[in-house]
Amino acid sequence: MSDEPLPADLQACHELILRLRQQLTDVSRRLGEYEAKERREFERMYGKGVTPQSLLDFGLLMAGKAGAARSADPNNPTCGELYLRQKAAERAAKREAKRKTK
Repeated sequence: MSDEPLPADLQACHELILRLRQQLTDVSRRLGEYEAKERREFERMYGKGVTPQSLLDFGLLMAGKAGAARSADPNNPTCGELYLRQKAAERAAKREAKRKTK
């Protein structure tokens, strides 16, 4: 569209603007549909509330490149918090087993 020169008369400019506004509306609507579909697919694959960003955060956490995001609700921990709790419990169990063998 950027290669198209602007029309010389005002009426043609208005028509171009209206056409571009309609295209923008259509593209925005389609993008919203794709985002909703993506959100449903992520929730189907990984569980309710999962987003691409939360999966990335969890991957960075497992790679040791970031900390866990904290949940505002202590009764609803994030997957990162659950992962860190599990790792802490495993370390504690190893320490306890090592202590008992001494």
